[in-house]
Amino acid sequence: MRRYDVIAEICDHMLALDWKPYQNDHEDANGQFEMNWEYDDALATADKHSFFKFMVRSVAEKHGLRATFMPKPFQGLTGNGCHVHISVWDKAGKTNVFADQKMELGLSAKGRNFLGGIMKHASALAAICNPTVNSYKRINAPRTSSGATWAPNTVTWTGNNRTHMVRVPGPGRFELRLPDGAQVLSLVPSHHDHRIGERIGVRLETEHVVANAIAKRAKKGCDWIVANDVSGDVMGGAENAVHMVTEAGVEDWPRLPKPEVARRLAARIAAALETA
Repeated sequence: MRRYDVIAEICDHMLALDWKPYQNDHEDANGQFEMNWEYDDALATADKHSFFKFMVRSVAEKHGLRATFMPKPFQGLTGNGCHVHISVWDKAGKTNVFADQKMELGLSAKGRNFLGGIMKHASALAAICNPTVNSYKRINAPRTSSGATWAPNTVTWTGNNRTHMVRVPGPGRFELRLPDGAQVLSLVPSHHDHRIGERIGVRLETEHVVANAIAKRAKKGCDWIVANDVSGDVMGGAENAVHMVTEAGVEDWPRLPKPEVARRLAARIAAALETA
């Protein structure tokens, strides 16, 4: 592996932090790598993600390199995604309520309805998961030099296929491939949590539900957030949310709301499931 010394040092740090890293590999583009660690609660994972970016940049600088999580740093090469694997567990953390081996793809009725809410509100999620102009150079990009972008540009879901916005790689979970490296990860689960409120009236009956290009839906997503005041109780108000997704740059991120919203995630999901 190229730059093995850098990747090994980062992995050693993750081991020391007890993150349980399990896979590191060279990705599609030149100098691009994917590093994975074991899943955890939403808040813990969001905190790890923030620290991970700081750690990677620091280690890279030590080796005379510069690391970037910019969604599309180079034209013609694949961009930097931040794929989110989603599952919901009971309060004891023992039972995955999205798992049902009797259902197609091993995804339970609750899991499919949760996914239905995400598909329905993909526009609003794009405003959170893809918060910069550069984000739409990744998800609306032409074919790269390798032959594929590995980033979605339509609102679709499928089984184990990496060209769609959502894939179901195995029983009891699904992967949202929309988010990129510029997202504030602590804000993503809070909006996924809001989507679960839609699950009762949203059913996912067919695969490959194709809608408009995601990039064209971003402004609509911002308008939807304001109109429905989705962020009023989770991000400090709709005006603040729209400022974040339309105007804020990396330098503004320290002023964004702290991830207190993610702390409420488990309790809200558990309460919603109990009343289902």
